[in-house]
Amino acid sequence: MGRAARSRMSARVLPYARDGFCAVRSFLSAEDFERVLADCRRLQPKMKAEKNSLARGRLGCFVDRRSETHAVLTSPAVRARVAALVGESLELSAYPIELRRYRVGAEMAWHQDDQLFEPAQCELVLCLDNDSDARTEWTDARGEVSAEWTPPNMALLVRGGAAGAAHRVTRLQRGTRTIVKMVWAAPDSAPLPAFYEHLDSLPGLRSRVRKGIERSKPPRGR
Repeated sequence: MGRAARSRMSARVLPYARDGFCAVRSFLSAEDFERVLADCRRLQPKMKAEKNSLARGRLGCFVDRRSETHAVLTSPAVRARVAALVGESLELSAYPIELRRYRVGAEMAWHQDDQLFEPAQCELVLCLDNDSDARTEWTDARGEVSAEWTPPNMALLVRGGAAGAAHRVTRLQRGTRTIVKMVWAAPDSAPLPAFYEHLDSLPGLRSRVRKGIERSKPPRGR
């Protein structure tokens, strides 16, 4: 590769850096995706209706840190994949991984993700299965709207806060859509009040677990 080509590559702006959003197909290897899919199918009976959530009609539960899903999604390979897509090294935050399901009638209105950390986090949504008619729509840095029907193993990466892309999930008229959501943050990031507020919307998260999460990632200066 010539010097000019290398220069063009280094100057290329990543979609995540430009728009606060990127969509990536085949995020995991086929083997790792099947491991996550099988593990999450066993968790589905634990899902309950979410409370205090912007989404309407969605079910959810959190993923145990000892699970196969957690092991795969926190592997060095996934961490490197995230770093390549966002342009910086991040680590899985103290916010729990969530399993979510959209069913007929479920939807999520236009919004920007609340900023949970300083600096802003990256929220990664991995589609596990989808036989619904729902689409994810988002606005880019130019204000143009894009839409995507998310196939299995597609990942959506969204920056939190005001610099992130506005996005929504359209109302399901048929089928279901199941996803895993995880929150990545800079190693020296500090949780904001919204971090603790969002924990309260996770169904089944007992107070002792919540307190353990808080202790594991205290705000700087305390």
